[in-house]
Amino acid sequence: MLNFASSSAYTFVAFVLALGLLVSFHEFGHYSIARLCGVKVLRFSIGFGPVLWMRKLGKDQTEWTLCAIPLGGYVKMVDEREGPVAPEDLQRAFNTQTLWRRAAIVAAGPIANFILAIGLFCSVAMLGVTEIRPYLNMPQSGTIAEQAGLKEGQLVVAVDGNEVTNWQDFRFKVTANALRSQSTELAVEGDNGTRYQVHLPSLDVLPKDNQDPVQAMGLTPWDPNIPARLGVLLPDGAAKKQGLKIGDEILVADGKSVSGWADWVKIVRNHPGKEIAITLMRDGKSISLNLTPDIELNQGAQLGRIGAGVAIDPALKSKLTVTIQRPFGQAFVEGVQKTYHLSLLTLEMMGRMLVGSVSAKGIGGPLQIAAAAGDSARLGVIPFLAFLGLMSVSLGVLNLLPVPVLDGGHLLYYSFEFIAGRPISDRIMEMGTRVGLTLLVGLMALAFYNDINRFFSG
Repeated sequence: MLNFASSSAYTFVAFVLALGLLVSFHEFGHYSIARLCGVKVLRFSIGFGPVLWMRKLGKDQTEWTLCAIPLGGYVKMVDEREGPVAPEDLQRAFNTQTLWRRAAIVAAGPIANFILAIGLFCSVAMLGVTEIRPYLNMPQSGTIAEQAGLKEGQLVVAVDGNEVTNWQDFRFKVTANALRSQSTELAVEGDNGTRYQVHLPSLDVLPKDNQDPVQAMGLTPWDPNIPARLGVLLPDGAAKKQGLKIGDEILVADGKSVSGWADWVKIVRNHPGKEIAITLMRDGKSISLNLTPDIELNQGAQLGRIGAGVAIDPALKSKLTVTIQRPFGQAFVEGVQKTYHLSLLTLEMMGRMLVGSVSAKGIGGPLQIAAAAGDSARLGVIPFLAFLGLMSVSLGVLNLLPVPVLDGGHLLYYSFEFIAGRPISDRIMEMGTRVGLTLLVGLMALAFYNDINRFFSG
């Protein structure tokens, strides 16, 4: 059974919801400060192209619209540079406002995205997140982690003297050091509770094949061998429909012994739409049956999927995972800190891409964003909120770049105006707009190329 249609529909809905929320907050930032400054707003649009829905509201009869192409939005204000302005509206035109008011209106969009990110990360921290603890897998031979003497099953308790409780925080801190070409000091704990320090030198060269620098260092989460016992069955999954039950343990599949859950997942993924002869243990009895995984398309590749999850021993689950829930005060501080550090890390990553020390293959377009939105939404509300926070930070940072046509480009013009005491000439602004559009189109072309390449290469 091919689940591509339903999967694609789910991904599309998640993508539209994500982009709609992010763009709405960004544009509402512009809109709210413009209204606060007395500027007349003609249109507030989510999306571009043909208008699907429109309402005129308020004393100014501002047009609130939804358009067919959901890849952005805009706020159109009264402005003499864009057309004739009625005499009674001249004082309310954007271009007649003081420098500081214009700068505030432009900066309000990215700032709104940072405020949204803080709110989302704060909400995630308050709701509580179940994360995997930073236990280490056996490093591959020749990696920095293996040379440093790290072993399977060791728990990282601190990075550079700062406590870490989950894999995400550990990965974030090590990635930041790798991008800055800095070494890392780990505090690790063995099974006997003994804690000691491990020095990890920086990577000589950052990986240019879009590989995670943490993985390139040989640092991967511990993957203990868990029996292939079913603990979750989705109602519409192939496993439940074809007779599997919770508690079944897969022993043999495709004529080969199944060593554990990871082995079973690999077998299923490699058999999309193909029948697998399996032997399982149910209530102490050996049962043989055939199972045909559904087909799921993932970036152009066909993967098998049966809609089942593993049964994990409660003691092992308690050891490997931690649920972190913060009160509002701590959650708010954590949201601010995470937004700040992610902003810096995003800028560093962009800078590395610019000088070629990090592969531009990491730049993703609508297809990659849509896939990430769909994947995070399938995992639940909290992962989806965390994804939205990350995207909101990225959108805020991107719009602050000093590139004409972006908010940061306009702020750059205003900086020159402040220094020179007069506005930038129309000729220079026109040239800047052309350069900015060229750069933006080139970036979008690269993002689309990367998306298409991922899709067809799988």
